[in-house]
Amino acid sequence: MFQKIQIFINSIIGKPTQEQLNRAVAIILAVLAILLKIFIINPLNISIARMYLESKSYKVKFGRLKYAFNKEYYLNIVKSVIVLDVYKFLWSLTLIGGIVKSYSYRMVNFIIAENPKIKPLNTLTLSRKMMNHYKMNAFLGIIPEITQYLYQNLLFVKTHLQIFQFQLYNLNTFPLKYFLN
Repeated sequence: MFQKIQIFINSIIGKPTQEQLNRAVAIILAVLAILLKIFIINPLNISIARMYLESKSYKVKFGRLKYAFNKEYYLNIVKSVIVLDVYKFLWSLTLIGGIVKSYSYRMVNFIIAENPKIKPLNTLTLSRKMMNHYKMNAFLGIIPEITQYLYQNLLFVKTHLQIFQFQLYNLNTFPLKYFLN
């Protein structure tokens, strides 16, 4: 694949230097990553949100991951999530605004999952209204996850792994008690 990209670039600008070639490959990979996020990952997140919503009422099958890729909903879902990403990016240019708005727009995936034909700006407005007076609760709700992450990754302690290993040790040493006596 790298050689095909190199041949393509050579045909456009002549023989590039290695640095130019590296930059071109980096740009192409960045564009591919953005397209992957827009057209695959974002709709999958909407499908997952739909599965959560449906799981309240009945058992959800794995095939529901295709929900957002329905031709009736797909383009509107993609538009809505692009608008969300643009708004989040613009708000992130202001430090405090980016943090606050990231909590204001927490419900967007669920709103789109429940009503995939909703207009993109209406989705943002509805999410903002739903999260009004609840942003602090949402932040406080993730503090245990943040502390768990910091505990595991900064202190290099893998609690779940340790618990599993302890259980495995317990299972394997139970018969040893009889052999050691």
